[in-house]
Amino acid sequence: MADLAVAKAATLVIKVKDEPEAGMIAKIANKAGIADLTLGTAVLGLSQLVSGLEENEHVESEVNLKLARGKGYEEDGGLVRLKVALALS
Repeated sequence: MADLAVAKAATLVIKVKDEPEAGMIAKIANKAGIADLTLGTAVLGLSQLVSGLEENEHVESEVNLKLARGKGYEEDGGLVRLKVALALS
């Protein structure tokens, strides 16, 4: 990584949506304000994973993210578990 300090400051913004199989109908309803399909949003800091790339070509970790939603992200959106992986290419 050319600029490790910048990479360590990076964040990953994750927006989780519930889109039914009738995706086009859901998107129209969401844009029309009839339904909010966003379950929640979370931000993950990547500094620890990026630091691992100093010694490894591939790093990964499972993380629990608390989702927030609504105006000002004050409403609880639940919890989601993800596996995040970074690799040098």
